[in-house]
Amino acid sequence: MGTAGTGEKKESILHLGQHEGRDTMIQGVKWTVRDGFSISLWFDNWIGPGPLRNLIAGPLTQEEFTLSVSNLRETNGPYTSCPFRYLTILLDSSAAVPAQGQDSWAWAHSASGDFTSKSAYDIAEKIMGNPRPVAQCNWVWKTQAHYRTQHFLWLASQDRLATRDLLHHRHIVSENNCTRCPNSTETTLHILRDCDAAK
Repeated sequence: MGTAGTGEKKESILHLGQHEGRDTMIQGVKWTVRDGFSISLWFDNWIGPGPLRNLIAGPLTQEEFTLSVSNLRETNGPYTSCPFRYLTILLDSSAAVPAQGQDSWAWAHSASGDFTSKSAYDIAEKIMGNPRPVAQCNWVWKTQAHYRTQHFLWLASQDRLATRDLLHHRHIVSENNCTRCPNSTETTLHILRDCDAAK
């Protein structure tokens, strides 16, 4: 999509969002083992919190480099050709899976394998670092205030008001300073208490 009169190309918000979410998806998905043909033994996430290669130090031979999970299932029993002895202990979890059907993707951070927004958000917060503190403010819902007031108080207590600081943290705006006080960061506390416009 071009910008009027300049001929410059600008990325769409959807494309930027996909780019930002790539690391979250990579960390969030894992393989579900069936026949094992599609899964690299060392470089795909299929057994735990990441690829097995991250747990093994030292070089791999060319033969080991190209192993798939299916290569370890032999008629003599599961994983008899395993190049490292202790890997058989790690791989026992998939030995019980019948070798039928095609391997498939699943969401690693839920018991059912289904994607959840909450778990994806938690992963994204860890990737970005400095997760925002969350207060336990369930008392807000027990007040005699109007629902909209309760909702506003709850957002404020969770630091989820659409302040420039939060929008900057989510890469929506480029700066986090207050539009009325340029030398101050526009946080929830600043809007409600410290800003000159709030006094």
